[in-house]
Amino acid sequence: MAFRNKFAIAASDLTGKWTNNFGGSIQYVNAYTGFDAGTATHASAENFLFASGNTYKWDLGVASGMVGNIKFQSVKSNGKFSLPNNWQISFSDMEGKPRTFNAYFSCIKGFRILWLDDKLSERLSD
Repeated sequence: MAFRNKFAIAASDLTGKWTNNFGGSIQYVNAYTGFDAGTATHASAENFLFASGNTYKWDLGVASGMVGNIKFQSVKSNGKFSLPNNWQISFSDMEGKPRTFNAYFSCIKGFRILWLDDKLSERLSD
């Protein structure tokens, strides 16, 4: 049933703010001594704001690295989006170039999840 939980998108379904947050860490231990060898962390926050007139704002912030030497990066873009069909969304500017994503909704009780898969963009840029 999991593979059947995919629904087409429409521009009117996208209006509003969509967010994705992730965080994780890994602790390294020396295999010979058992002593701590450090910890690496990663945290990211991504936001899409879809507004009237098929406009969008996008930002992504990432903090990652070994504890004590964590680096922060951020990017943002805005522009116009279009839907070539009910399963794709095209953005006029993502990190300096237009990009198209495969897109669909999944539903769970009381919520919709917007999935954007940029594998299509990778194939187009090759």
